Amino acid sequence: MFRDLTDGPNPGADGHPEREAAGEAPPPSAMSEALHGLGELDLAIDGHLDWLRQICRALLRGEPYDPDELAEDADQHCTFGRWQQGCVHGLLQAHALFAELGALHHQLHAGARGLLSAQRAGGGLDLGELAGFLDLVVAFNRVARRLHSEVITDLALRDPLTGVLNRHSMRQHLEAEWARFERFGQPCALAIVDLDHFKQVNDQYGHAVGDSVLRLLAETLGRQLRCYDRLFRMGGEEFLVCLPGISAEALPLVLERLHRSAEELRLPGWALRVTVSIGAARFEPGSGVEDSLRRADQALYKAKREGRNLVRLSLG
Repeated sequence: MFRDLTDGPNPGADGHPEREAAGEAPPPSAMSEALHGLGELDLAIDGHLDWLRQICRALLRGEPYDPDELAEDADQHCTFGRWQQGCVHGLLQAHALFAELGALHHQLHAGARGLLSAQRAGGGLDLGELAGFLDLVVAFNRVARRLHSEVITDLALRDPLTGVLNRHSMRQHLEAEWARFERFGQPCALAIVDLDHFKQVNDQYGHAVGDSVLRLLAETLGRQLRCYDRLFRMGGEEFLVCLPGISAEALPLVLERLHRSAEELRLPGWALRVTVSIGAARFEPGSGVEDSLRRADQALYKAKREGRNLVRLSLG
């Protein structure tokens, strides 16, 4: 359940409890950040096409160009280079193609520098080197398109509020884990995490605060997980944690750690606490994903019936 830090905060002009002075505006969602980053990427690519046009005119027509293009660090000062250095969008930065695109960008500038330097020294235009440079141009643009496309695809599999994986991607992932369980015997457990009395948070504090609580809970749970665990938003105030490879002995400890992390959650600027109930079940031979979800859900309702703010594990 949720409970106030004080006996009862004074209501503000809108009828909701007053926010503490230290509070900040709720952070934007991970999806909004990534979409903004993709928009910036598009602008950076457009700027880089302008750069390419200038380089080609300098090489083929002898038109003037910026002498700074001959500097070793020229790739850090063009439109794309400045964007990549300043990019703070996690989904973009974490993608393998982000680093690959940066490496191609560096090679592009090195190729342009070599061609321009040779031309400046009177050596003329080496058609073989020009062909190699144009191959880099094609590779750069191909990787940029792939990065854009794959991040968009990833976003389609994520919950727009919290940035964690959504229910649609959950089904596909769980079926893959079940196949591993059946084929190799790899253990796996599912845990449903449900915020206690979340409707009261929305009613008393407003939906904007409720959204912030959901985002913070997703971040808090995510920090407790291993790199190969997965966190999904099932809908509303329910999240699902998939724990592949976890032993029967370790599972209760992990569930209790998730439970404590949620209980210690603090929303900056707001005098409230939240708690969660957790129901979990292990994959069992002869059952399946649906049965595992059903048993985890039954364990969750057992935790709710017994007073909430509890962890319950289905024993099969």
